Amino acid sequence: MTIADIDSGPRPVFGSLTFGGYDQSRFEIPPETHSNVTFPFYADIERDLTVSISSITTTKTLASNSPATLLSKGVNALIDSTVAHLWLPKDVCSEFESAFGLQWDPDTELYKVSAADHDKLVVLDPSVTINITPSLYSSASEQSVAITFPYSAFDMNVSWPFGNGPYKNESTYYFPLKRADDPNQYTLGRAFLQEAYVIADYERQNFSVWPCKWDDETTKQNIVPILAQGQTLGSGTPDSEDEKQSRNRLGTKTIAGIAAGGAVAVILLGINIWLYLRRRARVRAAVMELQRIESETSATASPQLSPHPNKSALVTEISGMEKHELHEDFRFEAEPGGKFELDGAGMPHEADGQQKMLLYEMDAGGDGVGLMDSHGELVRITVEPPTAVTPTQKHVLPSPVSAKTMSSTAAGSETDKKEAQHTQVTGPVMSDVGRESESAKSERDGVRSFFGFLKAFRASGQT
Repeated sequence: MTIADIDSGPRPVFGSLTFGGYDQSRFEIPPETHSNVTFPFYADIERDLTVSISSITTTKTLASNSPATLLSKGVNALIDSTVAHLWLPKDVCSEFESAFGLQWDPDTELYKVSAADHDKLVVLDPSVTINITPSLYSSASEQSVAITFPYSAFDMNVSWPFGNGPYKNESTYYFPLKRADDPNQYTLGRAFLQEAYVIADYERQNFSVWPCKWDDETTKQNIVPILAQGQTLGSGTPDSEDEKQSRNRLGTKTIAGIAAGGAVAVILLGINIWLYLRRRARVRAAVMELQRIESETSATASPQLSPHPNKSALVTEISGMEKHELHEDFRFEAEPGGKFELDGAGMPHEADGQQKMLLYEMDAGGDGVGLMDSHGELVRITVEPPTAVTPTQKHVLPSPVSAKTMSSTAAGSETDKKEAQHTQVTGPVMSDVGRESESAKSERDGVRSFFGFLKAFRASGQT
């Protein structure tokens, strides 16, 4: 894998990312450095691209045209394309401040450059060289890789919300340098990758860093593959017949496996479809059977329950999916014609009443039953069989027998005798009536004896 960023030179080039190889047209190997120099991956996989910075120097400064050393004691730093700045120790940052007139802004935590110093630096055009080695103990020049940066690589511009002015919206120049508080923050960000080309070999667990090349060949891509261990470019030999047959057998097995898997998938799909259709048919048959049972039950229902014989019979049970209301055709109303209420005028509509003429009573036995009335006196009641004489308006049934009634029985007999004499005076036609009066008298005595019995029985219960 290769990583490169945008060149800040006169001919900008887009950054590139290549997998499985590298672009040989994008970098060059310094003549004093060995071509096989590599950097081992760091033990921490999150900081695998870690290099040792042996020194940082500059050719010119604002104070002098002589070279100056900005970092003399080596440090380890991580190459990280997700970070924009160079994070270096504070003492190194102080050296940069003196060399390039940088001003630290605590609000934005940026190194800003005034317009006057910027114009001087553009004319002076100093360069900064960063020497990296595989480890801090590598001092040989053939193990050191020098990456040189023109001032244009550090000539940056920033605006709101990190600019100048009361609202931080005034554009200003700044230098991509940050103060690191501890060694874990030492980082070479995208400002470093403008002039450095990194090749990482994850199989061999190492990487290499070379300075970028800016010429006419840079834009002509030349991809070189990173071969596996034990394999060199152009070292391959034609495949033998056994190797070809082995690949063919492998291909046959693969094809057979794919075919078998496809067949199993088709069979499973067919089984699922069959089970679905079978279940659907069962549900449909159950619904039809339920409808048939409901229709038969409706047909055998009582005909008088349906007010419209021409309509289909009502279902005796209401389904849970239907509305629990009767259809508008099924209205239970009275048949037309006829009155279902009594008239408010005229003769009252009452049933004809007729008194029962025969009283069926059990024989009391003897000549009567002795009961005590409410005064403690013995009442003798004689129960005689009633006659079949229909009462008339003249012969009204007497009230129940009481003690006074018993005392006035004799007076009543005398009255009956006078009536009988009166009927004899009227002549032969009235004689039958007189005889009927005698029968009525016997009837009244029997009825009077019966009601007297009831009243005496009721009075004895109250005491």
